[in-house]
Amino acid sequence: MNADPTLSRILMIFSSAFFAGSAGGLRHFESTYLYHKIECIRQIHTWLSNPTTRGKIECMNLVGPLILTEVRPAICLNWVVMKK
Repeated sequence: MNADPTLSRILMIFSSAFFAGSAGGLRHFESTYLYHKIECIRQIHTWLSNPTTRGKIECMNLVGPLILTEVRPAICLNWVVMKK
């Protein structure tokens, strides 16, 4: 089995977003979430600094989850506020 740190980070970010939506926040896991988010951004920066076709594809694979996890909690929060 190939251990891909990019896939692991994406899964951590999605899991954190799901947990935050379910539990109402990240609480003790916020530092872990922020660490992996920063590492994803750092990896995107590295790929953009040395553009290749493979790097562009990998970059898109990381940008998508980052966008979804930034937008989704805001949508969920608005829905919860509207229900009250």
